[in-house]
Amino acid sequence: MKRKASVKETVVYSGFATLSIRNGHEVVRTTDSVGFLFVDPKRQLALLIRQPRTAMIRRGNLSGMIVEVPAGRRDLKISLKRLVVKEALEEAGIHIHPAQIKILNRGAPLALSPGILTERMYLAYAELDLGACLKGNRKVFGLKSEGERIRRRVVTFNELERMTFEDMKTFALVQWFLKTQSGKGSKHET
Repeated sequence: MKRKASVKETVVYSGFATLSIRNGHEVVRTTDSVGFLFVDPKRQLALLIRQPRTAMIRRGNLSGMIVEVPAGRRDLKISLKRLVVKEALEEAGIHIHPAQIKILNRGAPLALSPGILTERMYLAYAELDLGACLKGNRKVFGLKSEGERIRRRVVTFNELERMTFEDMKTFALVQWFLKTQSGKGSKHET
């Protein structure tokens, strides 16, 4: 008969995230999330966003500004595709239908930092017409109540290939896309 492992956990802080000590190790508990990349194959464009991230403030980046793919927390009882629809509108002013969205990695989320963080992220992808984004109809996006000041950044596929990213979800999605776009991988893994 198997014995269950004894788990001793003490909550140190509870807020947006919870910090606890579990079996002598620090663990940060937070909701799972989804990150997504939108591309326009016809125009050879990809949609990224640019926003300040407090945790990224450091010497050489005093504003904490980074370029990344849009993303959102899975803190509502809605499907992943509906979450992408909601976050695409909030963060980039993009209207998309759930049927256009493909969830990657066979629908399995990826651990962001399994040594300390419980958050797992789903990755998604969609092809759509980004023509409206080129017109710059609305400059700043995000929720004011959350202090978000998000700007769209539309880049060509060639620019995307040459960019350096500070964010793992963006790096992973861009590398996946560049690999599949070059014909080295399956077109749309679902």
